[in-house]
Amino acid sequence: MRELQLKFITNTITERWMRILNVIEQQNMFTIVGLSQQLGVSKRTILKDVSELKNYFEESAIFESNTTGYFFKEKNRRLYHEDKEALLQSEIWFEIISDIFYGELVSVGELADRYNYSESTMLRSVAQIKEVLKEYQLSLSLKPVDLVGKEGNIRKFFFDFFYEGEPTPYTVYPPESIHQMFLDKLGERLGKYEIGTGIMVTGFYYCLYITMIRNKNGHIISLPRRIKEIDFSNETDFLLMSELIPLIKKEYGISIHQDEIIWLFLIIISKRTIDHIEQETVFLEKYNQWPEIEPVIESYFQLFNIDRKTDPILSTFLSAFFLGRKINNEMAPILNKLLSEEIIIIKDLYGLAYEKNRQFIHENQSLLSFSEKYLEDIIASLTMYTEILFSYYSPKKTVLFLLEGNHLLVQLIKVQANQLLSKQHHVLFVPLHELTEERLNVEHVDLIVTNYRPYLLDYQLNKDYLLINRVPNRNDWVNIFTQLNPLLNSML
Repeated sequence: MRELQLKFITNTITERWMRILNVIEQQNMFTIVGLSQQLGVSKRTILKDVSELKNYFEESAIFESNTTGYFFKEKNRRLYHEDKEALLQSEIWFEIISDIFYGELVSVGELADRYNYSESTMLRSVAQIKEVLKEYQLSLSLKPVDLVGKEGNIRKFFFDFFYEGEPTPYTVYPPESIHQMFLDKLGERLGKYEIGTGIMVTGFYYCLYITMIRNKNGHIISLPRRIKEIDFSNETDFLLMSELIPLIKKEYGISIHQDEIIWLFLIIISKRTIDHIEQETVFLEKYNQWPEIEPVIESYFQLFNIDRKTDPILSTFLSAFFLGRKINNEMAPILNKLLSEEIIIIKDLYGLAYEKNRQFIHENQSLLSFSEKYLEDIIASLTMYTEILFSYYSPKKTVLFLLEGNHLLVQLIKVQANQLLSKQHHVLFVPLHELTEERLNVEHVDLIVTNYRPYLLDYQLNKDYLLINRVPNRNDWVNIFTQLNPLLNSML
């Protein structure tokens, strides 16, 4: 369960159970001591919780103890997640947030009566939720209980809570009829986009549905002056999206303001891809109102020793990424916000690259002028984007392995090499009859990898080579990857 959602759980036992499940779903093998240290809870409490979880999930999951700890495995994934979701049935704030979304507003006193709380207890609960909402620069009113803050922030909160979060008994879902409406009315033109987007289908439907319901309840978005000055009248993709206005009016009886379509359109197109260079080029040509992006990109390539002339495609993609962040920053800075788990994962996976990007963003902040509140989120997004981009556009190379050792271990290394490298590179293994100095120095080999040091002495290698352990470890494979991909090597 997402950290954002965990903060809305009022029952301390349920919250702790959810945090335990978050850990063991990732680790499978765990110990009481380890969980106690990770969660900051006594070993006695954790032991009791694990015993009760074992009983609760008896039909859907295994909690098996042995001399080294516990083993966790889902027996029936669908049933397990249904059981897990049922734990939240009595959590009042998940229901209240859904009611707020639909405009079903009541006073704090009425909520106290509904849930059999005293009014003072309900007020303490409201105070707890107010602290959580500060993350979105929002608050709660009391008469009625409603979200208070900028409209863009409220919509971002709903998107993160319902779409990015795990399903709960009170999760809001866009009606399936929206999808059918698109297929019936716009089907022939879907997918034929000039600018396109990287957003997922359901993510788009959530953005649209949130817009519809907020409009229905009288909450209209306010566009910044700079955005209003953009001329959308001849934009093919925008005109296609504008056709939603009469469709939604006819199908759902909801009037959508034209500014809402602009807002929705820009939110969608700010999410860029890494595999449609023509669309990225058009996106830049039509919407880049920030000339400062160009010197920032130049500085980025210099920092990471990347030749823009050799890799011009990377310049276009990176420019489009920064343009997407600038559009978000202009409309509502919170649109650049990531969930806390995403930032943690990116830091863990790409720590060195993240730190380099952090230094770069801070050094160029005078040009970029991003909201300081969401700089960490932008840095994490940039790190994730460049890691994907540099991996995707790494040139295909030929790597030749010279292996020695136990015949089964050699077979294992061959399998690992094929699994890890063959999708992106040509992987070769030299048979005995071809093991000559001439064969090893052929022109089409880019890198020679060996786990046998005498080969480096026996043959005069004119190619780049890498000496790895007899049984390659994680660092050996990382070294091979970075040797083959100079873009990733620059990042690291």
